[in-house]
Amino acid sequence: MRLKGKLVAGLLAFLSVLYLAQAASPLRLNTDSVVFLSMAASAVDGHGFLYQGSTTHFPRGYPAIVAAMDYAGIASSSALVLLNCLFIAFGLLAALGIMRGMFGFERDLALLVCAFTLLSFVLVKHMSIPLTDAPFFGVAMPCLYFTVLSEKVTGRKKWAFVMFGAILALVAISIRSIGVALLLALGWAVIPKNWMRGLVSIAAKYKGRSILIAALVLVAIAVPLIVILGHTTYIQEALDVYANGHGLRMISTILSCRFEEWGELTINMPVSKLPASLGAVMPLVGLVAFCVAILAIWQRRRSFGALEIYLLGYSAILFIWPYKDTRFWLPVFTLFAIFIANSLQRLRGIPAMAVTVYLILFSCAGFSSISYSTRLTFSGSRFPELYGDAQTRAIYQKAFGQPTDEKLVIPEWLFVLKRYHPGTVLHSN
Repeated sequence: MRLKGKLVAGLLAFLSVLYLAQAASPLRLNTDSVVFLSMAASAVDGHGFLYQGSTTHFPRGYPAIVAAMDYAGIASSSALVLLNCLFIAFGLLAALGIMRGMFGFERDLALLVCAFTLLSFVLVKHMSIPLTDAPFFGVAMPCLYFTVLSEKVTGRKKWAFVMFGAILALVAISIRSIGVALLLALGWAVIPKNWMRGLVSIAAKYKGRSILIAALVLVAIAVPLIVILGHTTYIQEALDVYANGHGLRMISTILSCRFEEWGELTINMPVSKLPASLGAVMPLVGLVAFCVAILAIWQRRRSFGALEIYLLGYSAILFIWPYKDTRFWLPVFTLFAIFIANSLQRLRGIPAMAVTVYLILFSCAGFSSISYSTRLTFSGSRFPELYGDAQTRAIYQKAFGQPTDEKLVIPEWLFVLKRYHPGTVLHSN
């Protein structure tokens, strides 16, 4: 193996060890993870997948996995982190297959994209929390791998791949509702090739109207998604937010949120860690980065297929979702990185040097995130003061038997801590 190949493989192995080390962390919670774990505990206790005695808008797939682990007596903080690591490994293996088979990446480049995925602060932050992002990534990517394979073959083999993809798509939807975008990709994969050639011919005939054609494609993607999601509580919740909003101001806010998320992904750092003056320009940074990603997809328009349909469908859903969280993009970060890497391969000279400098800065920010996460993992009794906000701190102080403001302690959080990491809870009532 060449020196470069050894360095890339070594980097990936080192990052993998650091990820696995997070299994030693106390149970890290946020609002959503408390709901997921409470649903799992409720199911195991015979009450159904409920939170505080009521159903929620969250799908039951992930709580069902946790419930199975709970029933088997292996549900703990360490096991939940290792489960996330396993799903991340599945996702990256599928991404390697896509890069090597569909894009023709050399081995070193494919491994480098995987390494930069692991260096993303969003993945570093959330792989230690019991959430659906890593499991969804670990199911959606293999689904896409089989879907892409089905586009290349015919006959029984094609339908076998479609069947595998469909099963994984249903599992993904049970974990996160946005998995319906996978159904669009599967639908595209089974469209007869002569239909596709007809669409290409129409596009070629009206090439002077490419913007109109692109708009029609986006509408064709968005409408089925809206129809499919229309009866879910997610869309009903979004519609309620829109109803209470103010037209253009609401749209402007959503666009600002999405592009700020892309800005954070680009600089590999949350906006909360930046000076206010820099944070204000983050949506502009994100807009530029998103345009670069769309341009990278556009450059492969002659090979347009299920992968592009999935990315556009997934993005379309997020662009109508009225809440902000950079982790929404986590399951497709690797795919966007693949398209961008494919586009940048041909750069030489100064542009290539600029990209190299950017990747070095991205890596530094990523290692900073991993270092902080590892510090949290092995912080011992100092964990409460290092993790989360004032309320989170109070809850963990209560769990660790430390003096705290009792008014900030949320019983549901303590219940989850006691159930899924009893070694952490020393003196809770």
